Amino acid sequence: GIDHWAMVDEIPPDDDVTYNSTETLNAVDTFQTEPAPVAGVNVVAMQVIYDVRRTESGNTSTAPVFRVGGVNYAGTAQGNTSTYTFQRGIWTRNPATLAAITDTVFNASSVGYKKTA
Repeated sequence: GIDHWAMVDEIPPDDDVTYNSTETLNAVDTFQTEPAPVAGVNVVAMQVIYDVRRTESGNTSTAPVFRVGGVNYAGTAQGNTSTYTFQRGIWTRNPATLAAITDTVFNASSVGYKKTA
């Protein structure tokens, strides 16, 4: 779909009803988050959770992404081991500066995933 967020915002996931897909290695898709619920404090941790469907045989993997200041910071790639796999990545520091994640940085960032294999 054109509006990628609308294709993946269901809780719980609707599996094959709406989804984003790519065969392009290193493709990244990120999404804006809702603002931090409290202003003027640091974010203790930011977690990306996503559901991946493997449609091809062989090894596939994806990595969580935290986009800060227009730069994508990918976490550790994780193998997609079954038809549907939940993956996650956690950041406790701003990957651009290694400082705390401020509410301002969090509000200006986006999160997503990267196809790594």
